[in-house]
Amino acid sequence: MTARTVNPALGRESDLLKDAASLHAGRIGYASQVTETGLHPLDGARYLRRSGFNDRVSRLVAHHSGAAFEAEERGLRELLLSEFEPDDSAVADLLWLCDMTVGLLGQDLSIEDRLIEITSRYGLDHVVSRSIDHARQDILSAAKRATDYLERHRPK
Repeated sequence: MTARTVNPALGRESDLLKDAASLHAGRIGYASQVTETGLHPLDGARYLRRSGFNDRVSRLVAHHSGAAFEAEERGLRELLLSEFEPDDSAVADLLWLCDMTVGLLGQDLSIEDRLIEITSRYGLDHVVSRSIDHARQDILSAAKRATDYLERHRPK
C-alpha cells in the first residue's frame, strides 16, 4: 500500500501523508550529511524542520513506525519526545501502514514479511531488530486503525 493509493481517503490531509511518505521513503534520515544521532526518524525530522517543511510533516517522520521504541533502545527517547510531539492521527496510522507494507525496493509486502525483512537485514541482535520486535504490537494496532479508517472512508 502506498501513500498515493490511500490519499483520496484523507481529503485535505492527503498532502501531509504524501509528503511524509515521500520524504521517509527517500530515506532522508539515513543520508550522511543529515545523520546526527543515528536514529534516522529523528535525524530526518530535524533536517526537514531546518529545511522549512511543515512542522506536522516533521513530526510524522520523527515518530513513524514505532520510532520511539528505537529511540528508547538508543537512549534518545527523551530527546525525540522533547523535540517532536507524537502525532496520534489517521495520517500517522496510514504512514505506518504504508511504511510497513512496502519493502526496501518498493515491493508490496505483508506486515509480517516487512518485519521479517527488517530483522533479516539487520540481524537479530541489532538495535533496529530489537526495536521492531518491541514495536510490533503498536505497528499492528496502527495498521488495524488505518485499515478501519480506509474502510470507513472508501468511496461509495
